[in-house]
Amino acid sequence: MPVSHSPAADTRRQHVLAAARRCFLANGFHATSMQDILREAQMSPGNLYRYFPGKDAIVLAIVEATLAEVTAAFEQTLLDEPPSLLQALTEILRAIERLDDDEGTPRLAIQIWGEALRNPAMASLFAEAITPVRQWFAQLVEAHQHRGLTSGQVSPERLANVLLGAIHGFIVQRALLKLDAASYAEGLRGLVAVPAGPPNDASGTS
Repeated sequence: MPVSHSPAADTRRQHVLAAARRCFLANGFHATSMQDILREAQMSPGNLYRYFPGKDAIVLAIVEATLAEVTAAFEQTLLDEPPSLLQALTEILRAIERLDDDEGTPRLAIQIWGEALRNPAMASLFAEAITPVRQWFAQLVEAHQHRGLTSGQVSPERLANVLLGAIHGFIVQRALLKLDAASYAEGLRGLVAVPAGPPNDASGTS
């Protein structure tokens, strides 16, 4: 059956995706059946299949939307003047925390990573979404290296991988442990903040 595309159809598609998202958050991708989605969306099979040809198409649409949400969290930190590494990381953490409160995005992200190990289409979507994020981090690191605020002995790309890993670590801990952005950011501060240097000599000797 051809998939319907129109403003009204887009509204219905979003309705289906919202229902599917609730099912996936509750039961995971594999344990959720089309009957579960139909029941949650309160739609008949014939009506739903006008918008999605099957469960795989729904899953991929959810993956695209979730990856777009996470990517947007990075893009929101772009400023005319590059933010500090800590500022950038903190803003991203706060955005992910909001996405968790509003949409449960970190829990879906973990499911996506697992599916990407076995599903080439999801792996391709993930690689496509993460590439510009990694590039942005590398550009931010390079800007800090030019200003003498970050070690220039390691390539920006390798430092970007570590910073991205810190964000992924927060996503996992937010999903599983409900770790808050403020405490995670405080831990990062100890890793990326510029050391204050040794204290002044209290004896007053020169």
